[in-house]
Amino acid sequence: MSDTNAVQKYIDIITEQLEALQTYRPQFETVIRLTAELLAERDKVYEQYKAEGQQPVITKTSDRGAQNTTENPLLRTWRDLTENCRKNLSELGLSPRSLKALTEQKAAPPKQESPLMKIIKQFDERYEE
Repeated sequence: MSDTNAVQKYIDIITEQLEALQTYRPQFETVIRLTAELLAERDKVYEQYKAEGQQPVITKTSDRGAQNTTENPLLRTWRDLTENCRKNLSELGLSPRSLKALTEQKAAPPKQESPLMKIIKQFDERYEE
């Protein structure tokens, strides 16, 4: 699958999910594309990580010959990309917490008019010319 196909696949998935939730807006297209690109890049990094043996810790040799173990940079990159995707998807309302907030916001009853505002409106209606 080419990068363009992978990105388009994720754009389609995210758009379908937003439409299913009835929260899709054309204004989200930039964030949707960015998130799709991050997801496609994350997939490439993971494939490279798998191809290199899925070693979470690697040994590096310094210029002076010292051997040091460190976290695999591919794993760190994958984790960073995943976190960025999670944040973007949350901003779009595609995480459990953000979806709950959206549905609670939609389900909240409209605020009732205060008694003072009712009196002011009645006064305005009575004395309008």
